[in-house]
Amino acid sequence: MYKKIISLIFFSFFLISVSFSQQLPIHNQVLINKFSLAPAYAGYSGHTESFASYRQSWVGIDGAPKLAMINMDGALGDNMGYGFSVMAENTGSFTQFYLTGTYAYHINFSDNSALNFGISPHLFRNQINLSKVRSYGTQLDPMLQNNSGLTVTAFDFGISSVLILNNFNFGLSVPRIIGKAFSFGESESQFQLQQHFMSFISFGFGSDKIFITPTAIVRKTETSKINYEALALIEFNHKIWTGLGYRADNSISLSAGGAVGDRLVINYSYDFGVGGLSSAASGTHEFTMGFVFKYEPDFREPTIFPVPLQQQENSNGDIEEKIKILTEMIKTEKEEREKDIDEHEKDINVHEEKIKDLQDQIDALDGNVGHVPKDVIYWELPDISPSIVFGSSDRILPASYGELEKYSEKLRDKTLLIRIVVHTDNMGSKQYNQDISDRRAKAVADYLIAKSHIEQDRVFAEGKGDTENKNETLIYFNKPTN
Repeated sequence: MYKKIISLIFFSFFLISVSFSQQLPIHNQVLINKFSLAPAYAGYSGHTESFASYRQSWVGIDGAPKLAMINMDGALGDNMGYGFSVMAENTGSFTQFYLTGTYAYHINFSDNSALNFGISPHLFRNQINLSKVRSYGTQLDPMLQNNSGLTVTAFDFGISSVLILNNFNFGLSVPRIIGKAFSFGESESQFQLQQHFMSFISFGFGSDKIFITPTAIVRKTETSKINYEALALIEFNHKIWTGLGYRADNSISLSAGGAVGDRLVINYSYDFGVGGLSSAASGTHEFTMGFVFKYEPDFREPTIFPVPLQQQENSNGDIEEKIKILTEMIKTEKEEREKDIDEHEKDINVHEEKIKDLQDQIDALDGNVGHVPKDVIYWELPDISPSIVFGSSDRILPASYGELEKYSEKLRDKTLLIRIVVHTDNMGSKQYNQDISDRRAKAVADYLIAKSHIEQDRVFAEGKGDTENKNETLIYFNKPTN
């Protein structure tokens, strides 16, 4: 009789263990640590952060679940992250252990927008401690007598992705993909790792003084019904916060926490409900502590850690200093540009006067300007002159003067001839393009004649129109054969 009772108790607890194994542990750390919600967040903020939590469920009930967990994540360059998580959950005679590693990759769109992916291999260990099961009677159950415990170890992996668009976050996660069944040693009893599916959505809004982030989470396994929960985090000056949550099992959670200095944060959550075990227990308590090992000056949200006060002051001081320097640079640059404009306007006036004085002489030429002489049989390779630029029609812009000065110096050799060839693109009609190229070539010739005081018959100008569909001015030099 006693033997049957003990066996019945054992298998009842075993079934409870299997039931627990189907669901990943539920906790409130997700409220302040997004990495514990989806591994794809690993390293996204740029900080190296670590969180540790202890959760005591259903206080007042002997053998109620206890959960201890610690995790850490950090950045690997600008686009990658790493992380790990260790969890141990004890429920009566049953202990579950989780060890998870994570690699994440971030496709960054902007400072606070990205598409993140994460892959997380993990080891799972489930143990039933038979030594805690007591037998009352004259004969011990053989199972209790021959085994101090039953253990099964399994491997699985999960994947997750998170879309971040400023303060909007949407995530999909499959924490367990394989969902394989395992046996406890040679026992026929099966332990089933259920496949898990999870999605969540959150959106932050508010100001620096009050910032609110509501989050909705939906979970599902192969055999369980859909479980959902709604959370809201309310931050005050990004230093202290409070939280509220509701789960589909009719439990409500209240949270409060804050930053202690620049690197440490603490959080406390209390869960309570109505009906079931809740009526015989005093609620669930969860304590969390977070620490940032490495601050990233240009960190990205989401992260619960505030910007250090010293860094804020330095940042404000740097901004003010940069504004002051830029203001002075703009003022100096403006003064220099105004001086340059004045000088160029004077040069333009002088050259326009010289061109005007020579215009009558140029008009009286017998046609040499604009026609390549037949007695020149070879011109050296042309100098393509992109620095010779024109304004409206055939006006030479002041930016061309430096280039033209170079050719003017070369023409001091009185034996040299110069040939100017101007091409245009095909934006206008062929007649227009031919006319504008002729006038531009003649304008360059006029400038060199006026600037260099050279003989008019040493300068030849030629317009090619849009025959080659390119805006170019070519300069050739050579000596006549005679």
